[in-house]
Amino acid sequence: MSVRSRCGLAAMLMAVSLLTACNTSAVPEPKAAVPTKQVARGDILWHFVHDQCIPNQLAGKNPPLPCIKVDMDKGYVIFKDKNGPLQYLHMPTRHVTGLEDPTLLSASRTPYFAQAWHARHYMDRLLGRAIPVQDYSFTINSKSGRSQNHLHTHISCIRPALRERLLAMQSQFNSQWQPVPGGINGHAYQARTLSLGELEQRGAIALTITTLAHARQDMANVSLALYPLSERQFLLFATHRPGASSEGDFQDHRCPQLLASR
Repeated sequence: MSVRSRCGLAAMLMAVSLLTACNTSAVPEPKAAVPTKQVARGDILWHFVHDQCIPNQLAGKNPPLPCIKVDMDKGYVIFKDKNGPLQYLHMPTRHVTGLEDPTLLSASRTPYFAQAWHARHYMDRLLGRAIPVQDYSFTINSKSGRSQNHLHTHISCIRPALRERLLAMQSQFNSQWQPVPGGINGHAYQARTLSLGELEQRGAIALTITTLAHARQDMANVSLALYPLSERQFLLFATHRPGASSEGDFQDHRCPQLLASR
């Protein structure tokens, strides 16, 4: 084979290699956070926030590992979850056990879902391209449907089949709570529409507590999911039962619609 032929073949192979790399949604596996002291299993997330992320932020470390963001003024952190290539968690910097926490029951505004919504771009950065708005979902599990005793919002992908169903039925919902026809993943849900203004000014949790029948009396068994129809309009879902997990009902942390080649 001539030098020119070898060079031509090398160039062709390099081009094919580059094309393959461009068409493969390769996302590096997250490095799991490690506790620096012995803590109860249910307190690991709070340990990461209180004993690692916040001290590293105050020490000027960037990023304040194991979190990628700590906002002391607004009171939240963003943490890369080890489950799923793109999933992140939003958590408050002060200790809030979950949806049942008494401080939430008396709060006039709960910013957590709004902050999680505005942090979705971390998924985009990790993927390397913009994610369609309707491929996101945001969930908080009930007390018995979670493993950790610190409030955390799952920022992840909607299950692809559910995405199509929600978009098809979106016109059936309005600003009043109403049953979801057929439920979600075999579980009964109530749903209502939510504007970006409502999400930012009141918050999904506060609105649920004040407007969903019987929620205030038993938020420990409530699980919530927020689904964006657009950048300014959302569907808010609530289920009320022991062990409720909107995360399991709504989200697919594998993000197959974005990482089909993996």
